[in-house]
Amino acid sequence: MCKLSPKDKEFIYERYYNVYQRTAGYRHSLFLNDIGFTMHLSPIDPKFHCHFNATLKIHRLFFTSAIPIEIIEILNHIDWRIIRLDIFYDFKTRVLDSLLFKHHKTLFDSGKLYENETFYVGNYNSKRRGHILAHYDRQIKEQKRDTGIVHQFPNRMETRFKFTLKEMPIHNIQHGVILKQMKRYLFISDIEQLNTDKWRRNRIRKLQYNFGLFSTYPEKEQKKIRELLKLEREPLEVMYAANAHELFNFMDYDKKAASSANGLVPPVDLLELETFEEFDYEEFNEKEGGTMDKQQQNLLTKIANILQDPLQTPLIDFEELCGTYSRKKVNALNDQLDILRDEKYINFSREEYGFRIELLPTAI
Repeated sequence: MCKLSPKDKEFIYERYYNVYQRTAGYRHSLFLNDIGFTMHLSPIDPKFHCHFNATLKIHRLFFTSAIPIEIIEILNHIDWRIIRLDIFYDFKTRVLDSLLFKHHKTLFDSGKLYENETFYVGNYNSKRRGHILAHYDRQIKEQKRDTGIVHQFPNRMETRFKFTLKEMPIHNIQHGVILKQMKRYLFISDIEQLNTDKWRRNRIRKLQYNFGLFSTYPEKEQKKIRELLKLEREPLEVMYAANAHELFNFMDYDKKAASSANGLVPPVDLLELETFEEFDYEEFNEKEGGTMDKQQQNLLTKIANILQDPLQTPLIDFEELCGTYSRKKVNALNDQLDILRDEKYINFSREEYGFRIELLPTAI
């Protein structure tokens, strides 16, 4: 998606002029179905023009097709922004032998889990920014479509990232943001291969049909299950890092990675570039010359360290920050967070069960 300038429009029309169709939402739509590429220009509804006037849809076929030079030029010349990015992982195992575990208890899920065709973590009906996970059997979908296709890897876990226009420019994809989010996700492709006893595997399998059972397990058992799943989860971020250079090799900024397929240069190791170290306030304070008192220093350190946990979302429970709940403690904590926000270390909002906190670049 982007907002085209007059020169951008001229650049596109010089390459594709008399080939557009008028669709329900756009005056000009270009469909290149043989390579999985769709471009929409000039929304009919004028209210959209203050935000954007062009959108692209790139399907998986695009990444394995020979791309026309005109499309490469359009992608590289114009400042496109990614607002949704779907990345899927396929496994040979059965869906009924695997589990997509909610990485935070407050997340929305789609209910009766594996009794439905698709299980979602995150609100898949929401139009708001937010990342969603989906888990489903590809073979069931093919049977419903009566395609006759048989998949060798029928078990699909899919990540659906949503971004704002400012977050993810296509010319400078923030792989670190994607990697950090993927490290949170807990997907087990084969429950039977978990390194635990049959009794615990059965408890984990029951979560397929009712995730609410997890809260009924003893606290020690909940902790052991979380630790086990965290240890034996599929390393989604490693898989992404190993293939990202091939996915985006049609962009100029990724020419080095694209050349690696011919043995010219090694691909960029995204995992080495991205670090997830604990927040060290003393080092930060020395470099930035901070003026916080010790109480605020300790609070900022605690927040940063909590957010490093792959199981943690930006919504932090009251008890994690101030111990046993009391109104007095929560109000005092709110005052300290106000100070950190005024100093531009964090953004936060207070919600029913905790604080939704975002670390700003000055605190990272």
